[in-house]
Amino acid sequence: MRLAIAGKIDPSRIIKAFDLQLIGSTKSAPETSSLRTPKQNITNIALELHESVQYLDMVTFHPAATKPLKFLGDKSRLTLLPYRSRARQRAKDYFKAERTLIRNHINDSDIEIINAHHTYEYSLGSMQTAIPVLITVHDWAPKILSLMPDKYRVLRMAMQVHCLLKAKHLVSVSPYIDQKIRSWYKKESVIIPNPLGTEWFKSVDHSARKPFIIAVNNGSGKLKNVITLVYAFQKIRKHFPHYEMILLGTGYENDGEFAGNVKRGGLGDGIHFKGNINNEELIGEYDQASIMVHPSREESFGIVIAEAMARNLPVLGGIRSGAVPWVIGDSRCLVDINDVNQLAEKIIELIEDQDRLEEIGRGLRGRAEEKFQIGAVADAYYQLLKTILESR
Repeated sequence: MRLAIAGKIDPSRIIKAFDLQLIGSTKSAPETSSLRTPKQNITNIALELHESVQYLDMVTFHPAATKPLKFLGDKSRLTLLPYRSRARQRAKDYFKAERTLIRNHINDSDIEIINAHHTYEYSLGSMQTAIPVLITVHDWAPKILSLMPDKYRVLRMAMQVHCLLKAKHLVSVSPYIDQKIRSWYKKESVIIPNPLGTEWFKSVDHSARKPFIIAVNNGSGKLKNVITLVYAFQKIRKHFPHYEMILLGTGYENDGEFAGNVKRGGLGDGIHFKGNINNEELIGEYDQASIMVHPSREESFGIVIAEAMARNLPVLGGIRSGAVPWVIGDSRCLVDINDVNQLAEKIIELIEDQDRLEEIGRGLRGRAEEKFQIGAVADAYYQLLKTILESR
């Protein structure tokens, strides 16, 4: 199988793992370390599929690329394509420049099949070729638009509609997305969850647990709903004054706008704002916490939930938050995350019974091992891609 993967990939890991070399002049080439991105789901799939395929061609947009940068290895190639920095520029022509770059790259590649991730420029550009495309649907644009209404997200929804109307082969990252596709488009998809790398399943030191609540989110707006957790934490501190809370991810820097608003509102006692940290540090934070609370109003999957589960950490999430109930798989860990009182009461109920909390953590770890390990996920992709090729 000669496979192309189009999506958000971490170039630094791919270049190092496959010992890729830049083609052409290196004078203006960026340092490999500067190419690192936090996008690991698709990266993990590419790393795992590399040994199973005859040739692997990977393409991603990257802000460091002012022109296409090609890195070549024995049986693989990685291409970084330029991406216009301003959303308005991209929206003005319906991402035509980006779609054209993807199309031209694919047409210039000797491949048999494409796995394109997300239902936007990567997939639309890939479908402009004559090569079969397996599209992985990672989000649901109508829900995102309803929570964050603006012109840009109207355009993104139009792109998703365009993509899903044309698509022939689909993967959903959760039953939540699969149900939406079946309901709106009367099409079938194969459910393959986002994967976790092997580092998430290393042994856990339970003695390191501390009275911490942890929350990991990217973005501090209405969708992520972290302000509700902040209000709930005030009620929790009245019962457990020694408990503290750590907020991680983009938008939760100690000198950031969200932290400033919380502190000025007199709500910051016991809350630590740590912003973005690397995976090794994140594993350490998971291993020290007592419970993770994920107050997001909608997730098409929720990779940070799966990460915490793999670290034997109990997770509390929204009972109507998209794929969250399926990912967690334990009704004891679900609550109405829009109700401050219910959220606070549920957290208090869970941390009052440490034996039950540990039992829940063990169960969630087992579910993560069964559902989300990279080996099983990559094999599911390989078998599906093989079936598509054989059916041509």
